Amino acid sequence: MKNSKLLMQDMNMDKRRKAMKGRLYFTAKAQKEGKIMIKTHPLARICCCDFCGFEQVDAEQYYSELEEKLTDEFNAERNRITLKRLGMGFVTFQDERMTAVIVKHYQHSRCRYQPQQSSVTTVIKSYRWDVRYAPALSDIIW
Repeated sequence: MKNSKLLMQDMNMDKRRKAMKGRLYFTAKAQKEGKIMIKTHPLARICCCDFCGFEQVDAEQYYSELEEKLTDEFNAERNRITLKRLGMGFVTFQDERMTAVIVKHYQHSRCRYQPQQSSVTTVIKSYRWDVRYAPALSDIIW
């Protein structure tokens, strides 16, 4: 589920980039040639005649509006995601030995052994943590 959301975000980012490139392309082209009209319907690529009834729109305006719409959708999704807690985090240590000590320490907590308490243990509930080695960098979708 989380991977599909990340994939959708990545696809939306790609659409935004394409819209931006389209806007920049048609803005530059319009400066040289004047207003450029395009047909936006997917089937307009197949039917190149004017009898099919596909509406023509100003290319620069179309891509500007598309970019703005996709940017608004992206920002709304990004804001929604920042409000949602993932319930996970990454911690780095100075060396592999220290990492091994922490992982081993928390693996014993499953056997009713409580890790060392601190003043914030009840707030962050470290006794409920599932501590593991981080996945390989190639397995993480950044």
